[in-house]
Amino acid sequence: MNQPFYEFTSSIEALRYEFTSIGQRVVRKVIIYQELPFPNVYNLALGDTDDQGKADFGITSDNGDRDTILATVIQTLITFFHKYPQASVFIAGSTPSRTRLYQGVINRELGEIQKRFDVLGVTEDGTESFSKGKSYQAFVISLKQL
Repeated sequence: MNQPFYEFTSSIEALRYEFTSIGQRVVRKVIIYQELPFPNVYNLALGDTDDQGKADFGITSDNGDRDTILATVIQTLITFFHKYPQASVFIAGSTPSRTRLYQGVINRELGEIQKRFDVLGVTEDGTESFSKGKSYQAFVISLKQL
């Protein structure tokens, strides 16, 4: 993805990332990687933060900088995988439209994404290699193992 991204800060554990979205407004954003009850599987959550740092994962900022935000998410994935190379990251939108948005980005950038990551699509029947044009409920991203 050859899209500009926002500079971000990372927690020491590389599980929390913060950056500022600068579009129609200035919005503080947070990305949290939370370990799930499966070995080496983390959930990725993207949200806004208030002045006290409390995250809201259901809010829609609609700040006019969607592609820059999504490019920033991809950059945090790269940083996360430097620290946790054996991990897998589960990604689902908080709404069906957000999941479709993520799928659209994966469809558009699949060639670039697959140079670095393995991508699975989640269906009612389980997981499968991501296929363009197929609808998925969520995605699982892992670092391509060489």
